[in-house]
Amino acid sequence: MGLFAKKQKKYDMEKDCLREELDVYNRRYTYYYGSRELKMNEMTRRTLKKLSKDTKLLKEDPTILENAIVLKKLKDRIDRLNELGIKVSSSFEILGIPNGTMSYEAAAYLNAITNEEGILVGIHRSRANENGIIDILENGLILTGHTSSAITDQPVELENNVSFYPNNKTIIKEAVGAYSYKNSSGSFIVRIPENEIGSNLYSKDENGNIRLKPEYIDAYLPLATKNSIDVVIKNKFSKRSRDICDLLEKNESLKTKDLLTVTDLVNEIELFPKSNIGRTR
Repeated sequence: MGLFAKKQKKYDMEKDCLREELDVYNRRYTYYYGSRELKMNEMTRRTLKKLSKDTKLLKEDPTILENAIVLKKLKDRIDRLNELGIKVSSSFEILGIPNGTMSYEAAAYLNAITNEEGILVGIHRSRANENGIIDILENGLILTGHTSSAITDQPVELENNVSFYPNNKTIIKEAVGAYSYKNSSGSFIVRIPENEIGSNLYSKDENGNIRLKPEYIDAYLPLATKNSIDVVIKNKFSKRSRDICDLLEKNESLKTKDLLTVTDLVNEIELFPKSNIGRTR
């Protein structure tokens, strides 16, 4: 090598703007310079010290990995839905967990529908009267801002009328807290198999309105009070493949409660994953 051999460059987390990522599959942190993963012998002492500290915290605090896995799933889902042409909300419209309640029937329904794989669940909050509710359940949801030419001449932006989220479980919180959105009196729950996303979702009524077909309107959840759901009005035209209550029947601790809350069904990390733990992959 000789006396004048080139000294290997050491990369520093601050000077070289390194990117730290938590590999949730291998449960370890790594540093990247651009797109290249760095080896430990390529890092400065300060960077190695930070890596060691973060690795120690990762072993001591299991919620760090749990949170990272949730974030990873959310990112993958957002990417998947974007590929399908569906935009999802990256932030939640209701801040904090609603201090509300649900009957066992409502909890069973929401738990079941938000745990289905390959299903996009959305919510349309509404102040519709009885006739309006019946019209939506039987004839579909009118998509405001779209004319009869929309199906063929321009893409229908369903998310302008229905809210979708990276995690379907967010729907539980949003339905219980629906009143916070323009004093809504209830919510329509939209259920779309991901393999059916496309123009087949829509129809045109006799007035030229573009509607989301009624088979994708799964149920209406009226609010009993501002933050309380007692009943589920199932739509007989829905394409649901299974009945409600199937995912809570075995959970006796929930079944014995008169009223359930959002956090009985969803843990706080799933609803509000922290984003300050570094990037994940």
